[in-house]
Amino acid sequence: MFSARERDFLAKFLIIFFLPFAVLHFVDASLLTTAVAYAEKILLSLLGYSAASVGDDLFVDGTHFKIVVDCTGLVLVLLLAALLFATPLKNEKRLRALLIFTPFLLAFNLLRLLLTLSVGAVLGQPALEATHVLMWFVDSAVVFFIWMRVARVSLGLRFAGMKL
Repeated sequence: MFSARERDFLAKFLIIFFLPFAVLHFVDASLLTTAVAYAEKILLSLLGYSAASVGDDLFVDGTHFKIVVDCTGLVLVLLLAALLFATPLKNEKRLRALLIFTPFLLAFNLLRLLLTLSVGAVLGQPALEATHVLMWFVDSAVVFFIWMRVARVSLGLRFAGMKL
C-alpha cells in the first residue's frame, strides 16, 4: 500500500502537525486574535464597510464575527512547517522557507479573511460558510504549492504550462 518512505513521511507529518495544532487550541491566543480582528477592521473600513472591533469580536455592517485562533493564519504556517519537517530536507532549507513564507501566509490569510468576512456581511451566513470552505481549499493549495516548490516535489502533472 504505502512504501516505508511514505509511511515515515505520513507519521512525521501527523505528529508535527496535529500536536502543535492541539496545543494551539489550549493556549491563550487572544493577543493574536485581537490583532487580526483589528487588522480586519482597518481593511474592511478601507473598503467602505462600517467596521468595529472589540478584542477578538468584529462587527461588520452590524454583523458579529468572532476571530478565533484558526482565523489567524497560524494553521497555515503549521501546515507548511509540518510538510517541510516531514520531508527529508536540510534544516537550513526548511528554516529559510519558513522565514520567507510565514509573513506571506499570514498576509494571505488576512486577505482570505477579508474576502470571507465581506461575503458574510453582504450575503449572510450561508454564503459565508460556502466561502469559508472554498477558501480553506485555496489556503491548503497555496501551502501545498509552496511545499512542492521548496521540496521539489512533483506530481507528474502539468497545469497552465507548469509541471506539478
